[in-house]
Amino acid sequence: MKDNDKQLKFVDNLIENKKTGTGTQKSAYLKAGFKAKTDQIARSNASRLANNPKVKKQLADLFEENGITREVILTKFKELLHSNDQRVVYQMIDMYNKLKDEYPGGKLRVGVLNELDDIYTESDIEEQAKK
Repeated sequence: MKDNDKQLKFVDNLIENKKTGTGTQKSAYLKAGFKAKTDQIARSNASRLANNPKVKKQLADLFEENGITREVILTKFKELLHSNDQRVVYQMIDMYNKLKDEYPGGKLRVGVLNELDDIYTESDIEEQAKK
């Protein structure tokens, strides 16, 4: 199997992982037929491949074809932010910060809370405060 075929399989595996809510980039990488000497190398290579511009484009196209749009993701994200399980809420905040690249040099920028307007409306914040 050529690397291009493996790359396409990797993208398919990532989509399947998102649909089922199981698996990791590393598992998608290994399942696609790539090899690595250690788990750490597999994770690193999978992350690097997932950030490849061609792979990102393929993922975006496949996400849209499979109904995984920005609106769907934001709706689910918002639902999870209102979870009663605080671990889930913290994970969503962490994911948001990672997606917004709010961890430069391992430090969280103080202004991050001002940018939550992308997700929360004022009525959401008021509702959360009542709980």
